[in-house]
Amino acid sequence: MGMAYLLILIAYIGVTVGIYKIIKRFTQKEWIKRLVIAFFILLPTYDIIITQALLFYYCNFAEKEKVYQTVENPQSVYFEDRMVYPKGYSEKAQELLVGIYLLHNGNLKSFEVVTKESIMVKYIKTDDGKIEKHIISQNQPTSNYSVVTTSDYINPYIKETRYEYFDLKNKNRLGFIRGYYGKTPNMFFITTTSSDTLGGDCSDSLLQRNHLIIKLTKKGATNGNK
Repeated sequence: MGMAYLLILIAYIGVTVGIYKIIKRFTQKEWIKRLVIAFFILLPTYDIIITQALLFYYCNFAEKEKVYQTVENPQSVYFEDRMVYPKGYSEKAQELLVGIYLLHNGNLKSFEVVTKESIMVKYIKTDDGKIEKHIISQNQPTSNYSVVTTSDYINPYIKETRYEYFDLKNKNRLGFIRGYYGKTPNMFFITTTSSDTLGGDCSDSLLQRNHLIIKLTKKGATNGNK
């Protein structure tokens, strides 16, 4: 990739110089020659300029969170992650959720997810601290609340990650949290990396803030809504 990048860079400079010489033959106006030079300098970085301009707008003016209602310590939550696990949670992901929400959070008694096999399961923490796994036959969440994570490009340059919260019993939207990521620059038309953060971001620690609406406190706190 490094050699290919170098060859394209050399070819690009050669084409630029060639076109500039052709333009000089037809005009002596300095502003036209400067415009040609500026065009070829900015062309490889056009996506960086557009991305940073849009990211500035979304980071400073777009609504990044909205809270209609907060829920203190629900006993059961349905999790759906369409960003990382669009086809359902893997076994390792389920184990991770058990560790985070049942073993290290004393106020969440259970949670539900859909597995990669398209089976809805419910993990329950019993009174003696054991973890039980049950299959939900009707394949519909029995929890009163849900957290749905999604992520997609809202335009060719900006990706939006969303945490949306719902009251499943009353069919109400509790609120949302959003973060924005800039598109990775394609320098000289070569994608340098697949990482979103190199394009810039204003995620504001989404993982730390995703309990802003459905609040899950640590062991020792009192139980709240069921």
